[in-house]
Amino acid sequence: MPPNRVQKTLKRSSTERRLLSASLTHHFGFVMPDCSRCLRLTLSPCKATDRSLSCSNCCSAGAVSCDVFGVPTADIQAILSEKRRLDREKDAVLAELIAGQRRLLGLEAQSRALEGRAEKALSRELSLIAEEGTEALPPSSSSGGVLPYDWAVDPSLLGDLGSVDGTAGASQSS
Repeated sequence: MPPNRVQKTLKRSSTERRLLSASLTHHFGFVMPDCSRCLRLTLSPCKATDRSLSCSNCCSAGAVSCDVFGVPTADIQAILSEKRRLDREKDAVLAELIAGQRRLLGLEAQSRALEGRAEKALSRELSLIAEEGTEALPPSSSSGGVLPYDWAVDPSLLGDLGSVDGTAGASQSS
C-alpha cells in the first residue's frame, strides 16, 4: 500500500464526541468556581479549559447552557430589559400616585373652604336670631336681670276691636 493514502476518520456519534470532550476537559482543565448547575447538583470539581464553552460536568451530561465563564450575554440583556420595564412601570405608578395625592389635597382644601363658609353662614344666622330676640325683650335693669312683664291687656288699646266682653263693634254701630 502506498504511504500517501489518506486514512478514513472514524465517524463518532455526538454522545461519544461529547463524552470525549468532557474527559479531556476533566483531565486537562483547570478548576473554576462552580457553575449554577454544578452548584445546584453539588457536583465538584467544576473544571473547564479556556477553549471550552462549558465545564466537564455539564459537557458530559449534555447540558445546553453552562455559565462557568459567567452569565451569558442574552441572560444579562433579558435581566436589564426587565429592570428597565419595571422602572418604567414604577415611574408610571408613582406619577399616578402623585396625581392622586394632588387631587386629594385639592379636595381637602375645598372641604375646608366649604366648612368655613358654612361656619360663617351659621354664625350670621345665629347673630340675626340673637338680634331679633333682644329686640323683642324689654330693656333689662341695671342689675343685668330681666324686668317682669305684665301680660294684662290695656282696654284702651282695644278700642277699635270692640269691648272686652265680646260684643265687638256694638257700641259704635249706631
